Amino acid sequence: MNEIGNKYSRLEILSVESIGGKKIAICRCDCGVEKKIRLDRVKTGVTVSCGCVKRKHSVDIGRKYGRLTVESIEYVREHGHIKVPVVCECGTRKNVGVTELALGVTKSCGCIVVEQVKKLSYRHGGNGTVLYLILSGMKARCTNEKTCNYKEYGGRGISVCDEWSSDFSAFESWSLNNGFSKGLQIDRIDTNGNYEPSNCRWVTPKENGNNRRNNVLLSAFGETKTMSQWADDERCMVNYPALKQRISKYKWPDYLAITTPSRKYKK
Repeated sequence: MNEIGNKYSRLEILSVESIGGKKIAICRCDCGVEKKIRLDRVKTGVTVSCGCVKRKHSVDIGRKYGRLTVESIEYVREHGHIKVPVVCECGTRKNVGVTELALGVTKSCGCIVVEQVKKLSYRHGGNGTVLYLILSGMKARCTNEKTCNYKEYGGRGISVCDEWSSDFSAFESWSLNNGFSKGLQIDRIDTNGNYEPSNCRWVTPKENGNNRRNNVLLSAFGETKTMSQWADDERCMVNYPALKQRISKYKWPDYLAITTPSRKYKK
């Protein structure tokens, strides 16, 4: 029987030759690797791949693993891992690692973790949620002298208002009504003021960085801004590293540091 072109699991037979009385198949794996494998091992399913997927870790199309159902066995390689397309009970589709799926390490698209976090939030006043961790961090740097940045907060008399410190739900409610979303950071408008509704806002990490007490302020064109803000200004002729070097290392005047072009950098 001509086996050329036949496919078994992940292996497609390209040719067959006899070596030492045994039939050896030249196979191409779904991952692209070509390898010589005994033909009988390929046909009986003992060997299912070039080695990128172990037989005991292979998965079957249509089979359900936890909440995930394998939609096809068209394996894909992502960041060095072999994955298969699956659909979760919640409707989410994604690629999941074959080994993690077969061993039961991955049981859902991630919805199980989300549900568990929600349960923790409900049972323990928000414990485990992003907002709870943010509030805990605020209280730690204002009250715990062992915290590495205590001297910049509690050491300067900065505190968290009683409303938030004693009631997570109050902080959560204020946050959700004032623009909180994943990836934002809490920022004190007055860096010498406390953590309280009238002095806080949600900003991007970059915006937060521009409101630090230790920022270097530069003046040019009748304006005063942080070094980072000047680096983003179209009137600045160099990038941030070059601007910082001119100011910090070479002590250039602000205006010249900002407006002098660099031969090595075109903005």
